Amino acid sequence: MNFLNTLSIKAKIQMIAGVAILGFIISLVVNSNINSANSERLRMVQNVFFPVVQESRSNLVRLSRIEELFSTAVTTGEEDFIKAATRLQEEMNVGFATLSKLWPATSPKFQLARRVLIATSSLRWRYPKA
Repeated sequence: MNFLNTLSIKAKIQMIAGVAILGFIISLVVNSNINSANSERLRMVQNVFFPVVQESRSNLVRLSRIEELFSTAVTTGEEDFIKAATRLQEEMNVGFATLSKLWPATSPKFQLARRVLIATSSLRWRYPKA
């Protein structure tokens, strides 16, 4: 600290300005790095997560509709409702394929859900028709 006492007022003021500029540059670099990381995260949300959520929600709606169609088919005895449910199941399979393409890291989970859907839908054909 004794070296500060030996400096002139002009040098001390310049040192303060230099430290401020150095602090500003460090802050600018840190913020730039954080902003680029946030930009990448936002791009990931826009290109991956949001479409995945939309397709997952669509599959949930389809699954709910399939349940309604099967209930109606049981109540009325009409096979048209079963055919409509089968079409929705095919749409769900396409949805699972889309989800696997959008988010390859979780593809095994989507494939498992797809296999469960296929397995449960194949069970309905095992029961004899009335």
